This record gives sequence, structure tokens and C-alpha cells, in this order.
Amino acid sequence: MSAAMLDDKRWVYEVPYVNKNGERHIVVVNLTDSERRHLLEYEAFHPGHTGGDDGLIANAFALRQADKKAPAGLVPVIEEIKRVSALRLVN
Repeated sequence: MSAAMLDDKRWVYEVPYVNKNGERHIVVVNLTDSERRHLLEYEAFHPGHTGGDDGLIANAFALRQADKKAPAGLVPVIEEIKRVSALRLVN
């Protein structure tokens, strides 16, 4: 389990969306405690299978939340989902 998975109490993700004109919109979400716990427990029992805090499972959790917040008519750019530092969002 990487130190990055344990370093931060909030896991913040930026999920980019685009519309048919190519205009981009970023939805910022935090993984819930249960999502984080699920990911950490799975990683503990199956090291390397989750892809860590930037892997497929974490990104799926982020995408699920972002879809609820995204404006209508936008499509997610799944390959560009990324975890960001909560400090970066404050600055």
C-alpha cells in the first residue's frame, strides 16, 4: 500500500467533462469514508490490484459521484480523471 493512499484524510478528484462543442467542465469530488475504506481494505488483501489512489476502482468511485453533479449534456473524459491535493484547491 503506497504512502499516498494513507497521507491525506480527504481524497479529492477532478473529473473532466466535455460537451459536443468541446467545451470542458471540471467536477471536483471527495471520496466518501466508505469508498476509501473499501479501496484500502481491498488493496491490503490484494496488493497492486486496485491501482492505488489513481487506479480504476478509485476513478470509478469518483466518476459515480461526479455524474451526479455534472451538468446535463456533458460526457466524462474518463482517462483524464486524477487525484489532486486538497491544498492545491485552496490556493
